[in-house]
Amino acid sequence: MSSICLLDFPVEIFHRIFDYLDTRTIIRSLRCVCRQLNGIVSIYNRYEIDLTLFTKVQCEFILQSIRCENIISLIFSADFKEQSDKTDYLLTILNIQQFPCLRSLTLLHVNKNELDRFLPYMINLPLISLSIQLSGPFQTASLSSLSTAITQWKLRKLHIFNGYNLIQILPWPVDCNLNHLTITSCTDQEYRSILEHSPFLRTFVMEYCLVINTIPSVKSTYLQLTSLVMNYSSLSFGQLNYLLSLTPSLVHLKLINHTDHFSSLFDGNRWEELIQSKLRLLKNFQFCFRHTIRKLCSTFCTNLHSIIQQYRTPFWLDIKRWFVIADCIMRSSSCEIILYTIPITIGDFNILIRCKAFPINDLCYFTKNFSNENNPDIQEDKTIVTLNLNINSIEQEGLQYLIDALENNTTITTLTMDGNQIGAQGVQHLAESLQNNTTIMTLSVRGNQIGDEGARHLSYGLRNNRTLTTLRISRNQFGDEGLQHLTNALQHNTTLTIFDYEDNHISNDGIQHLCDVLRKDTSLHTLELGSNQIDVSKVQHLANMLEDNMTLTTLSMRDNELSSNGTEYLANALQKNTTLRILNLRLNHIDDNGAEYLANALMTNTTLTTLYLWNNQIRSTGARCLADALQNNTTVITLDLGRNQIGTAGTKYLADMLRINSTLTTLSLWDNEIKVKGAEYLAAALKTNKTLTTLDMGFNQIGDNGEQYLLDTLHTHKTLITLNLGNNPLIFT
Repeated sequence: MSSICLLDFPVEIFHRIFDYLDTRTIIRSLRCVCRQLNGIVSIYNRYEIDLTLFTKVQCEFILQSIRCENIISLIFSADFKEQSDKTDYLLTILNIQQFPCLRSLTLLHVNKNELDRFLPYMINLPLISLSIQLSGPFQTASLSSLSTAITQWKLRKLHIFNGYNLIQILPWPVDCNLNHLTITSCTDQEYRSILEHSPFLRTFVMEYCLVINTIPSVKSTYLQLTSLVMNYSSLSFGQLNYLLSLTPSLVHLKLINHTDHFSSLFDGNRWEELIQSKLRLLKNFQFCFRHTIRKLCSTFCTNLHSIIQQYRTPFWLDIKRWFVIADCIMRSSSCEIILYTIPITIGDFNILIRCKAFPINDLCYFTKNFSNENNPDIQEDKTIVTLNLNINSIEQEGLQYLIDALENNTTITTLTMDGNQIGAQGVQHLAESLQNNTTIMTLSVRGNQIGDEGARHLSYGLRNNRTLTTLRISRNQFGDEGLQHLTNALQHNTTLTIFDYEDNHISNDGIQHLCDVLRKDTSLHTLELGSNQIDVSKVQHLANMLEDNMTLTTLSMRDNELSSNGTEYLANALQKNTTLRILNLRLNHIDDNGAEYLANALMTNTTLTTLYLWNNQIRSTGARCLADALQNNTTVITLDLGRNQIGTAGTKYLADMLRINSTLTTLSLWDNEIKVKGAEYLAAALKTNKTLTTLDMGFNQIGDNGEQYLLDTLHTHKTLITLNLGNNPLIFT
């Protein structure tokens, strides 16, 4: 098979490739490769030159290297940085260079005086497209010269940007040959005037149109317009109905509308009626209607599916094949309903979470907006299974949209709404949805001012729910009544395994009722009761429950008031309990006596694996008791003694334990006044210990020598992965 040289291709193929290359590449690179490519470049006649990309010297070089008859498009900015008199510079170019084939000219950042000076020089150019970006005040100026030029040029495309109230200062030509017009804005009267004097106009693009007075009757129609685009407007359905009635021949229609007229503009039935009666030729309809909700009322609590349902008719899906999506966008301070057609995309970096309802099924999809790591301008939606709405000022009214969507959602398994203000009424709606929801497994509504009344509503939802496994309701101002409602629900619920009830005031009667239920509970395995003022009298009920309960594996009692006397009750229960794996007793005023009670329990307990005793009052004697117990214990793998007062002497007991113990993997001794000698004890123990993987020695005044003792052991201790010697852990692999 013979090989084909690139240079053997026809010239037309090279020119087609050049259409996709920038001018600099063609002139500075390809032209210099060889004589044959130089010749091909010299006869290329479709140059589109953007002078804003070059310095003055580069511009002069480019224009000298290309024959003027080969240039078809030119872009110039009056904001040219290296030229003090920018207008004169362009006029020099236009005067010296004749552009017999120039079809498109773009002028950026020009004011009225500059434009008046440009136009006489451009009048003989064979332009068919002119783009102007205006700058400076135009409120009282007159652009009559531009009006004359439009007629003389016989322009086909005209784009004028930043020209607010443009038509007021631009006398529209009586006979205009334009077939494509782009402007910033106009009134409905100016819109009609443009259509009346532009018999060949096919495409009209504007930012927005203003309907100033009451909607007039339609007396004339303009059949020439086939494409209309309004990129930003706030018109009502009635106003849009009037404007669209003027152009019954539309084939393409694009509307971007941010409106206060929620009910009418979002009504699919009204759009269907309008299109069938007045826009029968319409083939392509793209729209995006947005409605921001800052304070909801009952009229806005509309299910997303009630909106999208109107776009599931044969007219939309089968006849026109226009697919519409309804979004509920949740942000930190507001919600927004967005109705839009595919392929319009909603790119917004401020989106917190999005709920999408599609026309093809009854499901709702929760997505989160992600920017492309390689290109921040590219965004995509990813369906999520965890919906985190923590601390977003969501009140009971704003919760309604979310609940409506959850009724049809099949992807969200975790819903977290901590730190909002949904209150009792809000949680009532949430609880009602839980009765039928078969997807959510984790619900967290901590810190939401739910109160006893909200607990009653929540209990109803829990009674019949067969999916929820984790419920976190701490910091919700529950009293005995609220706790009783919830514990009654636990008697009927058979799926809940994690119950977080921290930071709610529990009385003696309340905890007794809870423990009576838990004695027979066979599903709950994690109970979190931190910060509930549980003292000696209350902990007795928990201890008695632990002797009978054969399901609970994790009990958190952090930040309570157990003291050593209360700890004794728990320790006695541990000698009988055979299921508890994790016990959290941080911040409980436990002294050496309490440590001794726990140590005695560890002598016989064979199931506990994790014991948290951070920030108590354990000294060297308590450390000795725990160390003695752990010499023979074969189940405890994590011991947290951070922020106690075990000192150097207590550390020696623990170090001696490490020489013998072959089970413990994590030991935290953070802030225990261990000093250099204590570090030396531990370092010596680590030379023989082969199981410890994590050691926290932060804030222990061990100094450089103590650090060196521990670091030296790493040469022989190959299992230690994390060693914290300060504020930041040092990781060794």
